[in-house]
Amino acid sequence: MLVFTCQQALHHDTLCHDTKKMLEWARGVPGIDRYTLAVATMAEQWRILVVEGEENLNWNIVNSLQKDGYIVLGVTEGAEAIRILWSEEHDVVICSQQMPDADGLDLLQWMRTYAPNARMVMLGTPGDSAGRKQALEMGVAGYLEKPLDLHALKEELRRLLHSTGFSASLDSFDLLDVIQIINMSRKSIALVVNTG
Repeated sequence: MLVFTCQQALHHDTLCHDTKKMLEWARGVPGIDRYTLAVATMAEQWRILVVEGEENLNWNIVNSLQKDGYIVLGVTEGAEAIRILWSEEHDVVICSQQMPDADGLDLLQWMRTYAPNARMVMLGTPGDSAGRKQALEMGVAGYLEKPLDLHALKEELRRLLHSTGFSASLDSFDLLDVIQIINMSRKSIALVVNTG
C-alpha cells in the first residue's frame, strides 16, 4: 500500500498542483486495480497520549510516532494520564492494560465519561484472551499484545484514521469528481493507493 499526502493551500476554485499530479499518476499506474481515496481532516494533526509504565517501550512508541508526524505525549502513570486528559484533548490513547498505579480498563471507563471522543488502543499481555475480550467489549478501538510490534501499532492507527475519513473506490468516480471532492474538503488529504 502506498500513502501520499498533500497539504492543500486552496483559493476559491484552484487545486493543489501536487494533488492533481498524484491523482493523474494513480490513474495511470499499470497493475493497480483498485484505488481508495481517503479524505481525512488532517489539518489538525492527531494528538496521541501514550500511557505505558515501561519507560523504554514508552519512549520507543513516542519517538516512532513523532517521526510519523503525530503529536505524541508519553506518561508512565494512570493518574498523570487522567490529569492530562482532563486538561487537553487527545484523539487516541495508547494504554497498557496493566500499569503500576492503575488498570487500563479503569482508565477506559473514565475516558468514556470524561473524554468520550478519544479512542483507546490497549496494549495487553500475551495470551490473555479473557482480558482482550473484556477490553473489546468495553469499547477499546484496538487491542495489541506485548511485546509490541510498532508496525502493527502504526497500522492500527492508520485504520483508525481511515475510519474517520471518507473512503470510496475511484472506479466509480471520474477524475473530475475526485478533484471536486478534494476541492470541497479545503483541507489536507491522504491518498491511499491499495495495490491488492
